Amino acid sequence: MSCIRIVLLVFVVAGWGLASQGDTLFLPSDDNVVYQGRWDRTQSESAITVYPGAGFRAGFTGNHCVLRFDTAPYSDNRPPQVWLQVDNGEWQVSVVQSELRILAGNSGSEEHSLELILKSYNVARQRWTPPLEAVVIFQGISLPEGERLRPGRHPTGPRVEVLGDSITEGLIVYPNQNNANIEDISDARESYAFRAAQEWDADLRITAFSGQGLLTGGNGGVPEVINTFDWIYKGVPRDSWQADWVLINLGTNDAYSTSRTFQGFYEYLLKSVRAAYPQALIFCLRPFNGTQSQGVENAVHAMRGQGDSAIHYVDTTGWLNPSDTTDTIHPSVEGHTKAAERLIEVLRDYHPTGITDYCFY
Repeated sequence: MSCIRIVLLVFVVAGWGLASQGDTLFLPSDDNVVYQGRWDRTQSESAITVYPGAGFRAGFTGNHCVLRFDTAPYSDNRPPQVWLQVDNGEWQVSVVQSELRILAGNSGSEEHSLELILKSYNVARQRWTPPLEAVVIFQGISLPEGERLRPGRHPTGPRVEVLGDSITEGLIVYPNQNNANIEDISDARESYAFRAAQEWDADLRITAFSGQGLLTGGNGGVPEVINTFDWIYKGVPRDSWQADWVLINLGTNDAYSTSRTFQGFYEYLLKSVRAAYPQALIFCLRPFNGTQSQGVENAVHAMRGQGDSAIHYVDTTGWLNPSDTTDTIHPSVEGHTKAAERLIEVLRDYHPTGITDYCFY
């Protein structure tokens, strides 16, 4: 699949300055907005995320709504790209603007649905330490006077968090044609994590930063994963959300470390994840290219030997080969699809009765 698919949305979203003076602003803290992914929601006036794959759903009445964002961080004139869907119609791509006017679909209903997902951004910009630059700052939804915000759809499946690096956040899933910007060839919705989560309509958190590892900091000023797991970004602690499943796909960026050192840090991460999510099933994936696979497997065996039988090693050997990548490391869209299909098979094998044993929203 080529980059041709990434076309800016022009027939659902139009221009700047589109909210009318009499419009009603519904804040991001409104209970009708249903969030997916890690968001800083400590302030009622804004919701902030630095995680591709994060998003929100909401319903509204009337023939349009206006999404509001703070665009001050985008001094490089390369705002994040987002996926938008209205009334379960075709997904379309837009860039974040201060005001995005969303036209309702032709469903014949007075109520309409909206979903937004952060597709990608310039990962070289600061995305950990404020002032943030690779960030989405959502400031609410404006509706014409008399129209109402309605509840967004809640996921019906398990709460799933996937910890990873650039592969998990969907970096470079499209071939790099004509020296494209990184955000043009990256897409969290195409990642194996997002695709697998759709199988169960999961409440998904993709918690992944390109370049990051157990002992390696990521792009955009991101520290090592053991120093980021318990935070949304610097200064904002992880919230009280609880995972049913945690998938970990880390090690690709830790090739320089010895297996023994890597194993020790991986065990530390597993203990942190277990402390955060006492009831979760944890699946530790062999990195797709095999880097530090022995350290991952040894860490899982060590934790199980200490009595944690809810941690499992997932051997991904043979799932992908170089032809399934865009650059020998990052899976293509087709590669992510293959990995997602294999991962779904694994999870079904662990849970042949499905997901009915879990406590959902």
